[in-house]
Amino acid sequence: TEPQITVLLDESADYVAVFEEDPDWQNPVMNFIGEYQCDRAHATVSCSGFEDAWILIEWGSSAWELTRWDIFGRLDLDTLTIDYSGSTMQNLVFDDSGEIKSEEIVYDDGSGTVVFHDDGTFTWHEDKSERGEDLLFTWVPTAANTQERAELGSGDPDYYGGVTAMEKIAVEEIADYIRTAYLEENWEALTNLIRYPISVRWTELADAEAFLAFMSGMTVDASDRTAMAEESCHDMFYNGQGICMGSGEVWIIDRSYMTDDDPQLQIIALNGIVER
Repeated sequence: TEPQITVLLDESADYVAVFEEDPDWQNPVMNFIGEYQCDRAHATVSCSGFEDAWILIEWGSSAWELTRWDIFGRLDLDTLTIDYSGSTMQNLVFDDSGEIKSEEIVYDDGSGTVVFHDDGTFTWHEDKSERGEDLLFTWVPTAANTQERAELGSGDPDYYGGVTAMEKIAVEEIADYIRTAYLEENWEALTNLIRYPISVRWTELADAEAFLAFMSGMTVDASDRTAMAEESCHDMFYNGQGICMGSGEVWIIDRSYMTDDDPQLQIIALNGIVER
C-alpha cells in the first residue's frame, strides 16, 4: 500500500514540497542505489523523491574530459524497468585544478530504458546512443564507493607539494581515474597518461600502439588487484621517485615539476601485470 502524500505548493518558489505521512514508506529504488561500472563508464544510482530514481552516468574519454548523462524516471516494480525521457547529455572539459573549463549540452530530450537484474547489474539503453548497443553495468562494492570519492581532495591542498604544483583534489581525481582503469584493465584509457617509453614486465614499449598491443595478452595479478582495490587515492604516499598508488602497482610523476610548464601527471611505472 502506498503512503498518503500531502503536497504543498509554494507559489513563490519553483518547486513542490512533498511530505510523507507513512514513516515506514521506502523508495523502492533503495534496493538498487550505489556505484556501478561498465568499461570506462561509471554510474551512480540514487533515489529522487519517494518513488523516482536519479541515475548519473559518466563516460571518461581522458582524465580531463567526460560525457555525462542525467536520467530521472520511475521504477516499474513488476519489470524492474525505468522508461525515461527528457534526459540530458553534456560534454565536460576540466582544467588541471579539477575545475570545469567548458561544458556543452549535446541534447536535453534523451529517452531510453534502464533494467535492473537480480545479479547486481543493470542494462542501459539510450535511444540516441551512437553505439547502437546496450551497456551492462555491474555494482562496484569497493573501487568506486561513495565514501572513498567523498574523501578525495580533502585536507591540505598542497599535500603533494613536494612533487607537484597541482592541487590535491586534481591529483587524487586523476589517480582515481587511473585506479579504476587499472582495476577494469581498460588500458586504452591510460594511453594518454603514460610517459613513453615505459617498461612493463621487462619489455620496453615505445608508444601507445606498442603498449596496447602488448597489454592485449596481459592481465592484472590477483594479489595486485586486491592491493589496488583496498588502497584509496586519498593521502597517497610519495617520495622523490613520484606518487605511489596501491602498494606500488602504479607510480605517477609530474614531469613539469619545478619548471614554468603547467603541471602534468604521467604514469612512469605499471606493475602487477602477468600473462593471461
